[in-house]
Amino acid sequence: MLRGTLVFCMFLSVSGGILTGEEPPISLSRLAEIRADLDRVEQWIKSQQTDTQEARMERAANDLERSGRADWAAAIRARRVRNEIALRQKKIAELEAEIIQLEQQNADLAPSQYLIDVTVLEADVEKLRDAGFDFNEFAQQSGTSRKSFQVVDRSDVFRAWIDEITRTGAATVVSRPKIITELNRPASIFVGGHVSVIDETAEKQGVKLLPYGLKISVAAVRCGKDVGLDVKAEQSSPDPELAKSPVAAADQKPIRRHFNVRAKSNIRPGEAMFIYTIKENSDDDRKAILLLVDPKMVSRPKVDDQR
Repeated sequence: MLRGTLVFCMFLSVSGGILTGEEPPISLSRLAEIRADLDRVEQWIKSQQTDTQEARMERAANDLERSGRADWAAAIRARRVRNEIALRQKKIAELEAEIIQLEQQNADLAPSQYLIDVTVLEADVEKLRDAGFDFNEFAQQSGTSRKSFQVVDRSDVFRAWIDEITRTGAATVVSRPKIITELNRPASIFVGGHVSVIDETAEKQGVKLLPYGLKISVAAVRCGKDVGLDVKAEQSSPDPELAKSPVAAADQKPIRRHFNVRAKSNIRPGEAMFIYTIKENSDDDRKAILLLVDPKMVSRPKVDDQR
């Protein structure tokens, strides 16, 4: 009890001195004791640190400097600095190697991303033929008389040809969608709307919405240094009779499908996929649909190729 009271009284005394400015002056002897205590604490802190070669060299330089050999002290300090620089350069090299390793691990975990730039055109078959486009030469063995696809070497040259046929009126651009897809993860885009139709069942009658428009889905698969593209594209539109009656019976086929194509092929850097199909269920059967599918990598691929 006495000890607690004594401490409390000392606290009040010091606090009062601070608040009133009446703190007694510190004697020179007490100041010397405090400095000695601080020196001992500082030496204790230094003694707890690792006694490295750089620390020993610094102490040697201090001793030489106190003995009047400043030139020797400077030489030792210069050597210490060189050692520190070499040590830091080694550490930096180790960190750089670790960063590269982490990047490789991250590349293995994160799938590569591709920007799929698609150009959809509607063209006049006769005007395409007049422009020198021969579908019989273009079609592959896997193609039919109405649809086919081919991998073109230079997408920029092919785009120049597309610009030419659009300038002359042989074709018009329907859409230019862009799709971001990751390896082994299909992505799709839909441009269109929905139409209301009557949905009749045995119990009740309701209304359901049917989609129409342009739908394109793309899946990319790594094949060594190449990329395998699987492209599906379809286009549809509402039956013209829907303009007279907003709601039509489901059995009247209110949606007209104009084309439904699928193309699969490996694509190398700089190549693109060109798809050609005749437009079906249209008032004008002389129309063709052209699709240019141009993939571009937008993120870093895996460091090591798949084997």
